[in-house]
Amino acid sequence: MTELKQNELIAEFMSMEDHQEMGEYVTPNYHKSWDWLMPVVEKIADGKNWSLNYTLEWLSETQYRDGLYDIEGIFQAVVEFIVKSHKNQRKEDCLKYLNVIGYAVGNLWHIDDVQQNYDCDIVVAKEMLNFALESDNVCEAVFEAIDYLAINEYKILPLTSKK
Repeated sequence: MTELKQNELIAEFMSMEDHQEMGEYVTPNYHKSWDWLMPVVEKIADGKNWSLNYTLEWLSETQYRDGLYDIEGIFQAVVEFIVKSHKNQRKEDCLKYLNVIGYAVGNLWHIDDVQQNYDCDIVVAKEMLNFALESDNVCEAVFEAIDYLAINEYKILPLTSKK
């Protein structure tokens, strides 16, 4: 992503959609000026309910001597934070949609669940996860659990028993 696009991304995050300030067009300079960048850091801190110092430390992978932060490092960390936030929001929106149309999304599995225990690449982890979840044993266990809950907890008879 170009520096211009990164600045535009931050401007959008800051609700500065048309890059206007007091009626004048301005070029966002988040990458060059602490005066531009610090309100963004403050917004992140407020959103996470963190102190400004903690947020700066969290955003900064490396801190220069004497407690001085590198503006480029903080700028890149802010861009990464915003990109991840957008991805997480899209994921949440997708999960809400699937839930609304009837899918149970409370227990989703991820390749990380495989890779935390096995040293394998993404493709292998995804294959293993799909195979395990689509196996007859898992499907049978889910249907047995549904049957048990329907009959014993919810007192609902199976459709085949109602005839």
